Amino acid sequence: MKYNYTFSLTELSYLLRALSDSILWSGGLDEIVYIYEIQTKDLESVYIKIIKNLGIKKLSDRISIEFTYNELLVIDAVSNISSTYNQSHLSDKSIFLDKLGISILQDIQKKKERSKKNTHYKNHIKEGITDISSININGAEILNINYNNITHLEAYDVKNLKRLNLNNNKIEKIENLDVKKLKYLDVSNNKLTNIQHLNVKNLSALDMSENQLSEIHGFNVKELKSLILRGNQLTNILGFDVKRLQELNLNENQLTNIQDVNVKNLLELSLSGNYIVNVDGIDLKSLRFIDLSFNKIKKIKNFDCKNLEILYLFSNNIQKLELSHLENMTTLDIRNNPIIYINPETIMKMRKIPDLIMDNHLDDYDKNGYLKQGIFSRMKQIFNK
Repeated sequence: MKYNYTFSLTELSYLLRALSDSILWSGGLDEIVYIYEIQTKDLESVYIKIIKNLGIKKLSDRISIEFTYNELLVIDAVSNISSTYNQSHLSDKSIFLDKLGISILQDIQKKKERSKKNTHYKNHIKEGITDISSININGAEILNINYNNITHLEAYDVKNLKRLNLNNNKIEKIENLDVKKLKYLDVSNNKLTNIQHLNVKNLSALDMSENQLSEIHGFNVKELKSLILRGNQLTNILGFDVKRLQELNLNENQLTNIQDVNVKNLLELSLSGNYIVNVDGIDLKSLRFIDLSFNKIKKIKNFDCKNLEILYLFSNNIQKLELSHLENMTTLDIRNNPIIYINPETIMKMRKIPDLIMDNHLDDYDKNGYLKQGIFSRMKQIFNK
């Protein structure tokens, strides 16, 4: 049975006084204390009495704490609980083990308590945490193990898992991961250098941002729709073929061209913060959004994206702008570029774009598409500063 309580600040104060001297510190909290969305900035002065030893450094204005069917044996041993997930939470299908100092997952055993209608899982949190044991995750569909010290994943039975969050750990490689039902995998902010034998055929979203990947291959992800690789060390994406992919984020890598991007069904492509010089021969007819900002682009040619709606080109080195197929475009941002020439046909089409963002005005360009001399002189002064 699960009890939900919503407390006023006064009621909470009395509750804390009753709990703080005995129940909590002795580890006898066998039932549920569920505090839901208490909205007050004064909460910290009172609430800190009960959770100060959990290592929470800053409380948010809206806090949801849940200890659902747990045996918190030594609660003050837990450190660095996040202000977002101020909890150790295990329910029927979700397990949250964020910021518990876990270094390895092993020895997973069944341990569950049955009621008339539900199956509940127990989490044993012990002093000096270096591993998690005796936790049954066989029936879990969501597993969060963020902000820990995990360096690798040992084989354990997670056949029903659909969502696995492992961000902000110390994982160096993933190999032989076979989770056929997995739909979402987050391994961002780790130390990954390669991916090998990743058998997740039904995966639809994969976040590998902020790692040390220099190449991407060796994983079977035919159903993948969203791939985030921001903040890695990729210099190319040769051999990358995911036909169903709709979102690809390659921001802040070391790419010098985008000719290798050949994903026909792609809707969103983010390439900001790379070293791309030329954009030539891009044929992605399904594309709706592309971000090419903060690169070193000098020219754009043969840019065939007929359904494009949003194009970010700001903060590049573009001097000549020639764009076609602007019929569906709603936003074009070309700020911070030394543009001295815009194709006259492009100018006519740009006038119809609802959200056109640029340093100059289209009227600053003559009928041949060149920036008028007086304006050009001022532009030279600006960019030479």
